[in-house]
Amino acid sequence: VRCYVACYVSPTNIGCRRKSIGGTTPRWFHQKTVRWKEGAPSVVVERDLLCHHHSSNNQDEEQTPEHDNKKPWDAVRVDDATRVTTATRHIQSGKALIYVGDYHNARQLMSAIKRRVVPNTKYNNNASSSMTITEQWEAQRWINRERSRQMNFLLIPVDSSHELSSGIRRAPNTVVKPILNSAFGERDEPYLIPLREVLGMIGAHEWYKKGVFIPQIDNFIYPHYGVFAPTRREYLDLIDNATVPSSSDNHGLIMLEIGVGTGVISAMMLLHQKVTKVIGTDINPNAIACAKDNLARLGLSEQVELVQTSLFPVLENDVKADLIICNPPWLPGKADSWLDQAVYDESNMLRDFLLHAEQYLTCGSTSSSNSIHNKSSGEVWLVISNMAELLGLRTREELLEMMDAGNLEIIDVQCTTPTHPKASRPLQDKKKKKKAKNHVEFEGINAARRAERTCLYRLRRKT
Repeated sequence: VRCYVACYVSPTNIGCRRKSIGGTTPRWFHQKTVRWKEGAPSVVVERDLLCHHHSSNNQDEEQTPEHDNKKPWDAVRVDDATRVTTATRHIQSGKALIYVGDYHNARQLMSAIKRRVVPNTKYNNNASSSMTITEQWEAQRWINRERSRQMNFLLIPVDSSHELSSGIRRAPNTVVKPILNSAFGERDEPYLIPLREVLGMIGAHEWYKKGVFIPQIDNFIYPHYGVFAPTRREYLDLIDNATVPSSSDNHGLIMLEIGVGTGVISAMMLLHQKVTKVIGTDINPNAIACAKDNLARLGLSEQVELVQTSLFPVLENDVKADLIICNPPWLPGKADSWLDQAVYDESNMLRDFLLHAEQYLTCGSTSSSNSIHNKSSGEVWLVISNMAELLGLRTREELLEMMDAGNLEIIDVQCTTPTHPKASRPLQDKKKKKKAKNHVEFEGINAARRAERTCLYRLRRKT
């Protein structure tokens, strides 16, 4: 009898604590025990092991997930001879696939399954035309989530040494082993992991090795696994072209960046000598490690303090910031992963940021002779897209009300057009729609992406 542990990142973010790639920070995985007899065609995934619940408000909080009384997984063993129609039928019936065979054939099988997996849904190209833009967006997210869930049913066995099992021929263990070892740490038992997750880890590792060239700093930024890569860079020009407020004292300008991510904004502001010191925060431990790595590579460590926290740090000696920058998640909605937390605002981060930012700003002083400011008070810079407004998830009036509730007023707004591929993607023609049987085209979403604008709001305390 072979015993394995199946580990995969679940859409609900329920899982067991492990180390993250590139450091010792926690990641979250879902764990199940799998037992089967060698050579047997069927497998039973028996029960959940000790698990912790991912909480966006408190990452260290450990909870036991509520059992939903669902039946244990059924699973089947597949190999190079398994036809894609058979594999797809098993997945859509709720069975996991444990692959033993050639690694490259497994990748081809996964690609074929991806083209065929169709979530059981009432949505189709005809129905989508009568849906509101918000309904289209919710439907698109549900379809993507369901497709990802089904794709995670293709599992491959891994030895306790983090090498793909000897049953996986032509496995790239020289690449995979250090990645999995960094992700899971030392283990004394073999385990199963979705092939999709392995490929995602390898892809992220390649991003990390090659880096992303940022023209605004004439250098590379190296995104860690689980941290949103700075592939959308139009907002950097907006920030770089804006005039920073003057320092409130003679010690230089202090900047507070909420949601530091890879550290690209802080790096640009320091390299261009717009600020003297940066205090950066992020709730994602992987982001803190990533920003620390990137800023060290650029020789900026001594000018930066990084804090893992939600929103604002505790500032000693009543220190105030001359400039507060935040590029928050742009869309209201539930985040399904660390990467999603950079896009979807499930904890009302935008509202809380605007409500409390004014408390951390320098006040500036006022001349007694002419009652005008002789030292500039601090500013809040908010980088945000209008995509939520276009999708009907939030109105512009609601955004302005948040600013007003935080005692902030607008100094200036500068906007630009996004340059990512989806922003200029044309509508799919009817011939392509017929060929893509498992694809639902939401024309309203495409139109919203073409109309999207990224804006920099410069705000100050109300006068």
